Amino acid sequence: MRGEQPRVIASAEAPAERVETPGFQRTIKRLLSTSQMVVHMCSFDVGQAGSRHVHADAEEVTYVVDGVGEVLLDDGELRLAPGSVFHGPRNTVHQFRNTGARPLVTVSVYSPPAELPIHGNVEPRARPAATRAAANAHARGRSAGKRVRAARS
Repeated sequence: MRGEQPRVIASAEAPAERVETPGFQRTIKRLLSTSQMVVHMCSFDVGQAGSRHVHADAEEVTYVVDGVGEVLLDDGELRLAPGSVFHGPRNTVHQFRNTGARPLVTVSVYSPPAELPIHGNVEPRARPAATRAAANAHARGRSAGKRVRAARS
């Protein structure tokens, strides 16, 4: 039986999707999609977060390549650092947030394959102060990134 062939995927060659929503600025690259899994890389800008979401029918494993951050859960947070792995069982509501001074870069695998809800699929939790500051600065026409750095110092 002939199935998919082994391959190497260069992340630099994967198409990128840029999310510019204030407070949620990040770049997402879909690296691989098969009948058994989806793999994507995400780079969260300084002071920014991903969407609050859940994968009802898939587990998620996320490896931290670079940067530091948190995974916000319904009942607390988990710290992220380079080399750490987050495991989200099915139905785990979560949100990644960059708490460091450089981009938080992650690689995530979903199995079975699940779409990444880029704009979230559950109601937002109270937003972290840095994210609120970014959204407020954007609404006033200021540089959100500059405002976030000032708020975090």
